[in-house]
Amino acid sequence: MRYALLLWKGDLTDLRGVEQTTHLFQRWVSKAYDARIVVIGEHMTTAAIRAGTAPGRVDWRADYGNLSYDLIDPPTEVAHGVRQLMVTMDLAYGALDFVVQPSGEWVFLEINAGGQYGWIEDETRAPLTDQLADLLAKGTNDGTGGRLDSICAAARRQSARER
Repeated sequence: MRYALLLWKGDLTDLRGVEQTTHLFQRWVSKAYDARIVVIGEHMTTAAIRAGTAPGRVDWRADYGNLSYDLIDPPTEVAHGVRQLMVTMDLAYGALDFVVQPSGEWVFLEINAGGQYGWIEDETRAPLTDQLADLLAKGTNDGTGGRLDSICAAARRQSARER
């Protein structure tokens, strides 16, 4: 499997074969570290992901063995934006990836509606599986007034208060 790679201008002179599979090209964002926010219902857990090698600094998935993790609090405006995104997309679960620049600015990369979290739970002991099990045991987001409907309503109210 290939992970993210840094490309240089010379790498773009011969793009034969690029049409054979899906690619995502984006500008490099200088980073102090990466962060993953896992949202499960009302819970928001954020892990700083710090890479110890050059390949890991480009894409942390390339070198799990040399990563370290810290549970952190995202800036208020980031948490607010995440809550708004979850409400807008009507999601009760999401794994969101960010780059945190040396200046402290957070840059949103993507949201994974089925993103993995197990390795973060293992490394940080955050109770993510318990949160997910609790969410699933208490209802569905099917419009029938179940637990997830009230969670989404609570998230909307929290988002409105943060504005």
